[in-house]
Amino acid sequence: MSRIVLLAAFLAALGPAAPRAQAQEARWEFGVSAGRMMPLFSTTFTSRFTAPWLYDPSNTADIEQTVRIRAEGALGIAARIGRLVSSRWGIELAVDHFEDVVSGRNPDYAVGLDYVSRQPPDYTPRSIQRAEHRSWPDTEGTASQTTVAAAVFYRAALSRSVFLDFSAGPALSWLTVEASSLGFSDYWFGGHSVVFSQDYALPYTLSASFVPGLRLACRLQVELTRGIRLGLEAVGLAAVRSGADFELRPPDPEAAALLHRTLDEIEKLMGPPKPFLAPSFARLSAGLTIAL
Repeated sequence: MSRIVLLAAFLAALGPAAPRAQAQEARWEFGVSAGRMMPLFSTTFTSRFTAPWLYDPSNTADIEQTVRIRAEGALGIAARIGRLVSSRWGIELAVDHFEDVVSGRNPDYAVGLDYVSRQPPDYTPRSIQRAEHRSWPDTEGTASQTTVAAAVFYRAALSRSVFLDFSAGPALSWLTVEASSLGFSDYWFGGHSVVFSQDYALPYTLSASFVPGLRLACRLQVELTRGIRLGLEAVGLAAVRSGADFELRPPDPEAAALLHRTLDEIEKLMGPPKPFLAPSFARLSAGLTIAL
């Protein structure tokens, strides 16, 4: 009889233990990772405008330049916070960030001149139209992007310590490109209608904010010890092609000393170009997750 009582007491003690163990399973996860970021954005835009000559606005210069920008690829970092809502399903908030180098091979810089010349010996006004083409420096600069995504993930347990996650959800991105060199030229007459000119390679900023997209991720995790996991993660972002804001930046002091106009005057003459950016990327990284 005493043995039966002891066995019943033992089973009663085991009964509530299972729910307590289940309640103590890790629900919150915090992860960081770093790896190779491969930005997939590239853009080409055309700057086309008419600038009046200095001191004689009746003479004009029609300027056209095609600018190409392409990302090179760099180290990216990411962080996420997730919560399991069942044994297999969870939700997470993820942040990706990278800073990259951009470049681009630009075609020739083209200028069409339309002016009236009065040259010796008779100084008779003569209308002249001519075209100029010259090589232009390639694009150089940097890009910075931050993406925030809210996602649902599904977890497959490959073994007691190996997990495979699949994640998908909407994302918003902020992308800023700082580059050079956008062309502008001033023309003016010297004595005897001798034509003088000055070219400027101006730095500029392109920025696209709140660009929507879809973020997909696949994450393989291995639990080293309770609550500590190492993992590999592949992430892809498909972002919408969005119009970017354009702004000229002040050049360095040496170049600024050569300007005959203010940046505001130049930007007003140029009119803002209308570039488009799609801040898509792919990333392969390794990271650490802490489960609580």
